[in-house]
Amino acid sequence: MHYDYRQYPPPGMRWPVPRPASGRDSGRKSEPTEVRSGRYDLQGDDIYMNVMRLSTQPAQSKKAELHEKFIDIQILLEGEEIIHYGVTGSTRKCDAWHKEDDYQLCAEIAGQQQVVLEPRYVCHLLPR
Repeated sequence: MHYDYRQYPPPGMRWPVPRPASGRDSGRKSEPTEVRSGRYDLQGDDIYMNVMRLSTQPAQSKKAELHEKFIDIQILLEGEEIIHYGVTGSTRKCDAWHKEDDYQLCAEIAGQQQVVLEPRYVCHLLPR
């Protein structure tokens, strides 16, 4: 599923980023591009955010990433990104399952589809 919010987050909603605990900066509105890379617990291990700064790489050098319990929400902040995906059961040539980290990497997707993300576009990838 692909959404173009153009003004993400929608009016009245704030970015789920941590606020400084100390006095003078606590009222400052955080912009997503200002957030440091790392993991931010929003509701413990149930809901958290991983902020990563990555460079686009050729699709041939990447593998599909599957999850069983986590929803993967991609929000592109800069540039353009193409995400390849498939329907449940379409992955092939998969590595071992990493149960504790809830992921598996697969080299092929049968009937592969793609979505093109531009800045502030959102893509929700549901568990298998």
